[in-house]
Amino acid sequence: MVDWCNPRTGGRGAGADDDGQLGLRPDWHTHGSIGGTDSGVSDVNVLYPYQFDGRGRTAAADDPRHVRDLIEQVLFTSPGERVMRPEFGSGVQQLLFEPNSETVAAVVQMTVQAALNQWLGELVLVDEVMAESNDAALTLTVRYTRKLTGEARTEVFER
Repeated sequence: MVDWCNPRTGGRGAGADDDGQLGLRPDWHTHGSIGGTDSGVSDVNVLYPYQFDGRGRTAAADDPRHVRDLIEQVLFTSPGERVMRPEFGSGVQQLLFEPNSETVAAVVQMTVQAALNQWLGELVLVDEVMAESNDAALTLTVRYTRKLTGEARTEVFER
C-alpha cells in the first residue's frame, strides 16, 4: 500500500522498509523512564490493579505508588503466566506451600531479590528482602532505594 499523501515516506508508505514491507521501528515502542520520556509524550502510571478514577478514566498512580505496584507484579507473577513475556516474574508463590523452614525463607529471599534486580534493576536498588510464612500466608518485606530520587522505602506485601 502506498501512502502518496505523506511526502516523508517517499511514496513507500508509513514505516516501510527499503523493500516496501512494513516494519516496526524500535523507537516507536520504547518507554521512557518513570517520571518522563524522551518522546515528549507524557507518561501516565496506570494504577495496579487496573481501576477507574472518579471521571471514568484510567486511574493513575504517582511515581512511588507505581514503583510499589511494579514490585508487586514481579513478586506475585509466576514465570510462564504472561504469554508475551513467559520468563517474567519471581515464582515465589510456588514456594508458598513448602514446609516452613529457614532454608525455604532463604530461597524465597534470594529468588525475590534476583527477580527484582532482573526486572526492576533500572528503577530500584534492592537493599533487603525478608520473607515470613504463617500457615498459608506469605508476607514479604522489601526494603529498596529508588534510583531516580535516592528515596529509601520499605513495602510489605501479603498473599
